[in-house]
Amino acid sequence: MELIVPFMLFILGISEDDATDIQLSRHPVLYETEQECLTAGQDLIRTRVVAEHENATYFRAFCQRVPAPEEYESLFSERDSARKKQPAEQAK
Repeated sequence: MELIVPFMLFILGISEDDATDIQLSRHPVLYETEQECLTAGQDLIRTRVVAEHENATYFRAFCQRVPAPEEYESLFSERDSARKKQPAEQAK
């Protein structure tokens, strides 16, 4: 079995009128490769600019890997250890 760690797509939007108006959203789709993710991001930005008549230079696409299974396993292991210690500490 092949392990695939997919990419998540984030779109950053910065208002032309107010540089403090920043929006970051995650597109609810996962991508197998970073290139697929970036291409999808650029397509989404182009579509949004055409639909909303907004300036594309104020949008950026970013792709981030979903955490690897080992990161989840480490988190759950730490949580299990902490839970096991709690009853022992409360009994004192």
